[in-house]
Amino acid sequence: PLRQGPKRSRQPSEPLPDSADRCNCATKGWRCKRPRVNNKKYCEHHEALNHKRLQKLREAYTPLRPPDKKHLEPMPDPAERCKYGMKRWRCKSQRAGGKNYCEHHEVLYQKRLHKVRLKEIAEK
Repeated sequence: PLRQGPKRSRQPSEPLPDSADRCNCATKGWRCKRPRVNNKKYCEHHEALNHKRLQKLREAYTPLRPPDKKHLEPMPDPAERCKYGMKRWRCKSQRAGGKNYCEHHEVLYQKRLHKVRLKEIAEK
């Protein structure tokens, strides 16, 4: 036969706090009896468990690649931004001196323009 521990009484020894003041930790119809800590969601015990869990997640997290310096720079004024864009997206880079596009999109534009001119010449 299996050893059984002492049976717990069904009646709590001290009255339960109001449902608004009780810890929100709950699973499968069970809810923690302890009162909340200050204006937080859980009791001291579950706050500590949650803190440890989050700390482990932060330590385990390693970004796949270092952040780009480009994203750390402030975005240029809308009048100075590259005009390349589609319906809901627009390039965030700054225009290349006096042109409508950034350096990257200016190169693409020139290549496309050159192809069109070659086709026109070939058709004549």
